[in-house]
Amino acid sequence: MNKLITLFLVLVACSVGSAQSTDLCQGKYYSEEEGATKLNSLLKRMKSLKDWENHADSVRSQVKKGMELESFPTKTPLNPRFRNKKIMNGYTVESVVFESVPGFFVTGNLYKPTGNLENKSLAAIVCPHGHWDQPEDYGRYRNDMQLRCASFAKMGAVVFSIEMVGYGESVQVTHTYNKVLLLQTWNSIRAIDFLLTLPETDPERIAVTGASGGGTQTFMASALDVHAKVGCPSTRMERMFIAM
Repeated sequence: MNKLITLFLVLVACSVGSAQSTDLCQGKYYSEEEGATKLNSLLKRMKSLKDWENHADSVRSQVKKGMELESFPTKTPLNPRFRNKKIMNGYTVESVVFESVPGFFVTGNLYKPTGNLENKSLAAIVCPHGHWDQPEDYGRYRNDMQLRCASFAKMGAVVFSIEMVGYGESVQVTHTYNKVLLLQTWNSIRAIDFLLTLPETDPERIAVTGASGGGTQTFMASALDVHAKVGCPSTRMERMFIAM
């Protein structure tokens, strides 16, 4: 089992009394001290790989149930479209739109290394952005997001900076839509599918990384998509968990 997924599933588990518990954390459920105690108690119960796998399966099923994604919908054609490609210093960037489900359009920017990519086998990264309340300073157009994605591309990776639901050009529904976690997580999963359609993508080297709400999506996509081999969430809460 992917070690990253196992780590994520340990961190999000609230109850340690039973691997089949149906309790999930909502909001600030434990203090740091209580969380550390719960985590240590859980670690003591994990005696074998099978213990980890059973616990991971239990928590994964709870996550899916909580967002009403117990069974994945049929994966329909993405129908991607590309436009406005720009050649920069060591990388290219272009706008992309695809359909995560028929009629819902996911928007984002695709970054690639410059040069001939024919017969290449490159790592691919989904980069979901966080949430900001300033329309002029948000998401995939923030300087830090563009620098991060460009840096990954200059290092030799294919990167997709996905737009979060209700932000930027993804305004078919608002961020307050009552199924937004389900929709955004499905969009992230389909973003991985999109990267896998590119001929230069190595299917064994798929990663997800993001901050704040993008950190949440890193957790979700890494837990639910078997193609995600590496995840690096970056928010205050995720840093606290990792420090434990």
